[in-house]
Amino acid sequence: MLATRSHNYPWNLTAPGSFTQEYDSFQSVQVSWNKVDDEERRLHLLGSYVQIESNIPDLETRLRKAWLTARYFHPGIAIRLEEYYKSYNVPTDDELNAWLNKTFLEAPCDTAEEFQRKYIGNEPQPQLYWFHKTKELLIIAHHTLFDAGGLWLFWESYLELVASPKTVRFGDEWKNLPFARDDLLGLPRYPSLAAYTKGLEVIMDCLKPEVVELPTLNTRISSDGQIITNGKSHNGFLRVVLPPDQSMAIVQSCKHRGVSITSAVFVALALTCRKFQSEYGKAGRYAACFHNFDSRPWFSKEAAKLCNAGNDPHAMIPFAIDLENKDFDEILVSTDEKFRSLRTEFGKDPAGLDALSLMLKGLLDLNGPVATFPGFTSFGVGDRIIKTAYNDEAGNWIKIVDTYHWIHNMVKGMNAVCIYSWKGRMILGGCFNEAWHSEDMFRRLFQESFDLLLCKFDLKQEKL
Repeated sequence: MLATRSHNYPWNLTAPGSFTQEYDSFQSVQVSWNKVDDEERRLHLLGSYVQIESNIPDLETRLRKAWLTARYFHPGIAIRLEEYYKSYNVPTDDELNAWLNKTFLEAPCDTAEEFQRKYIGNEPQPQLYWFHKTKELLIIAHHTLFDAGGLWLFWESYLELVASPKTVRFGDEWKNLPFARDDLLGLPRYPSLAAYTKGLEVIMDCLKPEVVELPTLNTRISSDGQIITNGKSHNGFLRVVLPPDQSMAIVQSCKHRGVSITSAVFVALALTCRKFQSEYGKAGRYAACFHNFDSRPWFSKEAAKLCNAGNDPHAMIPFAIDLENKDFDEILVSTDEKFRSLRTEFGKDPAGLDALSLMLKGLLDLNGPVATFPGFTSFGVGDRIIKTAYNDEAGNWIKIVDTYHWIHNMVKGMNAVCIYSWKGRMILGGCFNEAWHSEDMFRRLFQESFDLLLCKFDLKQEKL
């Protein structure tokens, strides 16, 4: 087994062929959202999509067999989420076939988009849906088991198995079960007092009374100050894609200014959200959010590749940016400095990430108030993370033509925005609850955010 930097969360053999792993600090936060809410929605499911082209004649058969084989190399796709731990059982042949029939499914509709709008279920374990007409593939699983980067790594491994099938024999696949993030970072079983002090300083720095939020629609305030919706919860999601020339122009402008694309897009979103907020009342002063970043760069190369199913190794660090009486460039510089300092500080010494997670678990209680500023993350350049073409010796091939990730069934009015690039195009994606926010609001948010970037960078504007 691959050596980790610490061994506080091992997979323990509890019975012949049965293994359990306790949740580490960050996973304990995520699994606390593995609940079914009052509207019978499984909260925080993650959807990952690829559309492919292929000349393989027996493609569906190959896809099905590859999913079974993938369980050997990535048994995390068959992990069960219990209340206090993850569990995995080495399957018998009958159990393996039953698992395959339950998790590799032909979709009940023609497109992945329609499925996500109408048919999302309550199963937290990973399921793979195949859309024959459109050659789309969709994985639905609880966020505890995957992140966006891990899903791209998994898609690559899976499609390699479709293009080049392998024969495996189950029984020792448990050796490929995922390692805990805290172990890979060398964090202790329990945070130290210094770690709690470090984490508390970060949290206190972001708790502000006047925060920027997206206005809620079709809602009212209860007698105890809670926001109540007048409609039924429903998943909403959309993407806005910037043309290649404008995408490249923004990239070059960020390089010229010495700032990250992530920082630039976040500032544009924050200022546009603040503008929307002012249309309905007083605008907030602080853009408060979480800096979500992947811990994989701090792992060994071998470990990073192994941890792409059954675990989300992210770090989630809260922060706040003061927008009051500052121009775009000032806010951009301070945001970029904040992002870089957080990465540098915790990259050099991850102590405090565990304490942060444990404290956030209390703050992010499902029954408490929910901030409606978009949760923001950058997925990076997709076609650099994942191979887009797969071939075998017989001349068969598969190509990925499109991809995205969504979070479904977020708590109350929570919403999320991501930025990523795919084949030279910059893409803003968003998911939200239509009982709280409208698709028109998010489309306008994305278009005006891109327009603001183009304007502030003195770039030619075109209608998106």
